[in-house]
Amino acid sequence: MTNVSALPKNDIVSDAAPAIAANEALRAAGKPELAMVEVAGAEGDFPLGVTGKSLKRYLREKYHDLVGYLADGRSKNLATSAALA
Repeated sequence: MTNVSALPKNDIVSDAAPAIAANEALRAAGKPELAMVEVAGAEGDFPLGVTGKSLKRYLREKYHDLVGYLADGRSKNLATSAALA
């Protein structure tokens, strides 16, 4: 299973900052680290239902082919593990 995280675009300092912060928190909790973090820049980037809950089915479909998604040339606010090296 691939771990995926979506974060609101609030206090982003650099491209790798969200991935570094997320992985530090996950490491401290003894959880596996993320290979990629995408910063949600618009309402449509993080879909919510009428109750305000995230629509995980949409996110699973969006990231199903993660390699293809990363290779897609469209502009994205991504931090990957390669950016952390």
